Amino acid sequence: MKKVVVSLMFLVFVTQGAMADYILTSTDGWVARYSDTFSQVWTTSVTAAQSVVVDDDGEVYVALGSTQYIVKHLSYADGSYVGRVVPTIGATVNVSGGGTWTVPTDGSVGSLTVRDISFYDYNGDGVKDLYVSRSDSFEIYDGTTLNGTGDSAYGTLLARLYVADSSGEDGTGSLYGIAVASDGTLYATKGNSTASNSRLNIWDSTLTVKVGEIDISGSYFKDNDTIIIGADINGNGSQDLWVLDSRNNRIKVWDGSTGELLDAALDWVSADGTLSGDQWLKTTPTDIEILDDGTILNTTRFASTLDSDWTGTSEVTGGNLLSGVWDATQNKLVLTLLYESTTRLDGVAYVPEPATLVSLSLGALLLRKRRK
Repeated sequence: MKKVVVSLMFLVFVTQGAMADYILTSTDGWVARYSDTFSQVWTTSVTAAQSVVVDDDGEVYVALGSTQYIVKHLSYADGSYVGRVVPTIGATVNVSGGGTWTVPTDGSVGSLTVRDISFYDYNGDGVKDLYVSRSDSFEIYDGTTLNGTGDSAYGTLLARLYVADSSGEDGTGSLYGIAVASDGTLYATKGNSTASNSRLNIWDSTLTVKVGEIDISGSYFKDNDTIIIGADINGNGSQDLWVLDSRNNRIKVWDGSTGELLDAALDWVSADGTLSGDQWLKTTPTDIEILDDGTILNTTRFASTLDSDWTGTSEVTGGNLLSGVWDATQNKLVLTLLYESTTRLDGVAYVPEPATLVSLSLGALLLRKRRK
């Protein structure tokens, strides 16, 4: 999922030759930072590391899947543990405006698994807040409170929306990927282990009014099926919704304004023109990210057809990081293999070079004067 960089950073980043760092995660148990040439800067052990985002200050936040129920804050500089910003079951957090909320400890704790995270300024104070998708709810934590240290350094809860698990309302199954549009509109997949009752739900910026629902049944949206607000593939002037269909090894696209299914499986071609197809056979895509210039980043659980270790239809251990550019002329996603991992990959974030962050640190403080 989810890059967050202030516009001033982006401008300087471009002028410095478009260098970048990547943060990669694996539910095999690690988070690592790589340079733009994929030299490892650091790696740290994190159980069930899944979705990853980097905030405006260059700090790393990792959603832990499985039975962890939390989001960890890591130092961008060296990967060291800073604090736990999203609570586990039974923990209590402060609520904006007064009072507290305690994470339930009922029998259905699987519904509290953290699936995806993103940043957006929910309360309009100029600081992006942390959006969290659990299996049955959304939570938003105040971005100004995410700098605490230790296991109980939870952010202040700004809002929470519980989403009932009913086939008539949201589709039987769990909430998974989320995406926040520039106007605050929230998109979220709700998947199922069968091919029915899957939905892509849409809420307004207050997170109180459900403004739309797109039927995505017919696909097994069960894993962490992340979303991006991506390229306009039908040319109607509206950005479209690109959703990972992990269990079917493909990306599907719905029209962002009408909800119409535009492509059941994006066609792709390799950058050198030697390979093409309609899906990443047996690779199981795990995360999708869009950059400021429209470039798509995609992580996979297994080796892709672009990987020299690929052996046909069998699953080959070792995930890949792919880069894609939508080619409207060909109506294809042009793909390049960026990195071959020895283990599965589950999340990616793309960030400026450390030198850029350092050079802008004073400016960022003057612009926002945050986290005092």
